[in-house]
Amino acid sequence: SSARDGVAWFDVTPVLSGSNISSKTKVANQGYIASRGLYLMYPHIEHTFKGNTVVVFTFGGPGTYLSAGYSVMAKGSTSFNGIHVAGAGVTSDNGFTSTAAFGGVGRWGDYSAGELDPSGNGVWLATQYIPNSGDQYANWGNRVFEVAG
Repeated sequence: SSARDGVAWFDVTPVLSGSNISSKTKVANQGYIASRGLYLMYPHIEHTFKGNTVVVFTFGGPGTYLSAGYSVMAKGSTSFNGIHVAGAGVTSDNGFTSTAAFGGVGRWGDYSAGELDPSGNGVWLATQYIPNSGDQYANWGNRVFEVAG
């Protein structure tokens, strides 16, 4: 099975002309984070005080429940190092939007987010996943976690 959907990322070096971005602006580096058979959704990218770059997202696919994941590009590297699981999904989404009244297709993933730890030692990240069976209305949750560096 091939990658289903991934995260495209771009490292842009802006060139200013006065207060405007010039057409001389360049893409310094770019890439794609993907994994065979998975969909990666609603990414957020954060650059740490120590020069590392972290992307957080929800991922899932056939045989993989909606889970919280992230990937890291170490300072000086030009690519991300694979997908890490921050919170494994445990069952399928049973949100109320999956019912016939809402067309039978579940609504998912408002946002992922991140903030630098003021101590300079890492970044706090958040995304949605399915942590438990919930109740008849919803079973989604937010996974909030810290990545060092």
